[in-house]
Amino acid sequence: MEVPEIQKRVSDLEQEVAALKKTVQAGTEAARSAGRLQKLSGFLKDNWVLLSFVATLLIAGWGKLHYGAAYFEKFETAKTNRELSEFHTKMGDRFLGLGELQSAKQAYAEALKINPDNQKAVWGNELAQVFDPPPGEVYSAPEVIDAKLDYLKENKEFGNDYRLNLLEAVRYEGMRDDDKAMTAIQKCLSRKEVDNDKFLGCYLQRGIILVSQGRPDEAMADFHKADDPNHPSLEVLNDIAACEFLSADFTEARRDFVKSYQISPKVLTTLNLGEADWYLGNFASALQEHQWAADYLDKPAKDNDRLLGSEWIEPYFPLHVGDHETIRNSMRVFNAAEKRITFHFALAIDHALLNDTVAADNEFDTAMKLQPSADHRRLIQNRMQSVENMRQMSNGAKNWLDEHRKMLD
Repeated sequence: MEVPEIQKRVSDLEQEVAALKKTVQAGTEAARSAGRLQKLSGFLKDNWVLLSFVATLLIAGWGKLHYGAAYFEKFETAKTNRELSEFHTKMGDRFLGLGELQSAKQAYAEALKINPDNQKAVWGNELAQVFDPPPGEVYSAPEVIDAKLDYLKENKEFGNDYRLNLLEAVRYEGMRDDDKAMTAIQKCLSRKEVDNDKFLGCYLQRGIILVSQGRPDEAMADFHKADDPNHPSLEVLNDIAACEFLSADFTEARRDFVKSYQISPKVLTTLNLGEADWYLGNFASALQEHQWAADYLDKPAKDNDRLLGSEWIEPYFPLHVGDHETIRNSMRVFNAAEKRITFHFALAIDHALLNDTVAADNEFDTAMKLQPSADHRRLIQNRMQSVENMRQMSNGAKNWLDEHRKMLD
């Protein structure tokens, strides 16, 4: 074979070798790239949570820097709304326990306004409306109240709520069925949640039942349990003072009536203050206190007026120290008209004790023209007899009380 041909073949072989080298190098480079990609993929897979969090922070920082928008602001707002809604719910629970049903409904409504998904507030609002009358009516029918309670007890999630026992006790106490009322309230008090939630209403209601049974000392012990020094209640203080009054401790009673009045003035507390002054001989103070309330009541007033409060329970007064039998009787004063009658009779007694029989006759006549019921007349007869038995007074005042007590027969 000639030399030129050999040289040509050698040259071709060298070119093939060079091409093979390039192919091998390309494959090696591809394999290396694939390995790097595989490592990167593994890293991303193993650390995706951390990388997502870092990316979120970077985006949040960029949004805050460029737009002034905080990424977590919505979450913070939602948390704040839940906390505020829960606060109003707890306030509603507290008012419910104290029998302040109107205030309870307002608190629950505020809770739902902030967080419509607050199921505890929805439930509390239903409890607070148990005694509400139907639209267009003043009073709720007993069978309607019973139907509401039965419906609520059937609720799968909340039907075991101890507050339903409290509402049952209030219902039975209103029917003068003390045995059933006490059974219901004992069920309430047997629940651990009562103390855990610091729910005072069950103690308060048991005290009311005990007063109606002529047991003011035992009732006072329950009222003291319901008294929260950090959040004093005018209702609780008024009930403590009433027990002291029925036990003939008029000095302490007046002191606690004053404390109750200082928390929030109420027409009922003003009446009680003046009545305590009868037994302490402060006849001029009694007149002043009763006159203010009577003047207020003589103006157009709504039955849901906060100063007037809701229904009153007027216990009979003791006829002598240690008389726990007479005080078992009571009268329920429902509306502003009946409360007005009470105050004009109280003013008549005030003027009589001050020996102003002309003014006493005028107030007595005013009260009689308002057509008091037979129950109301018996209540006032008790007032007159109690004051006459337990307080020194002039013969003129005594004669006036005797005469007008007979006129109420």
